[in-house]
Amino acid sequence: MADDIQLVSQFWWKFSVILGCCSLLLFETIVFTTFSPERKYKCYRAQFVIVINLVFVVGSRYLWKRLVRDVITTAWPKHIELFWKFGVVTFLFLAHFAPASLYFLSKEPTFLGMASWTCFGAYVLIFSILVSVGIVAGILEHFLNSRCFSKRLQAVFTVFTTTLCTYAAFQIALSPPQIVR
Repeated sequence: MADDIQLVSQFWWKFSVILGCCSLLLFETIVFTTFSPERKYKCYRAQFVIVINLVFVVGSRYLWKRLVRDVITTAWPKHIELFWKFGVVTFLFLAHFAPASLYFLSKEPTFLGMASWTCFGAYVLIFSILVSVGIVAGILEHFLNSRCFSKRLQAVFTVFTTTLCTYAAFQIALSPPQIVR
């Protein structure tokens, strides 16, 4: 049963990639040539937002696996587990919304725009730190023939480090400028 689902998933993934490439070529050659430069610019911006979010989906699935499935244990109370999942989903949603916030929100800074770009920065940090810690743990495990850091400890360390880095960045951003003579 699981093999059938995986085969169907692979088929639809390949089919959607082929269909997307064909529709892009058709759109570029037939429809796009009649657009004004301003309309082409808006279409390219919308395409850019879509492509960035499609790339983020892979990273978001990885972060969900590492931050939810590897962190939550059966000993957690149900309400704490739901709160943690809600926080991760909100974080991922805001990180995905960041590129679109420039396109859909006003030009003035808004709370939603600032929160989404903060989550975007934290997303990049947490992803790079989590991958790096995972690689280092894998190398240590290979050479020491024992597991030094569990996946749960890696995820908790990554969230803690990202939170500290984001807090430090806020403190630097909110501090008044220093004049050097």
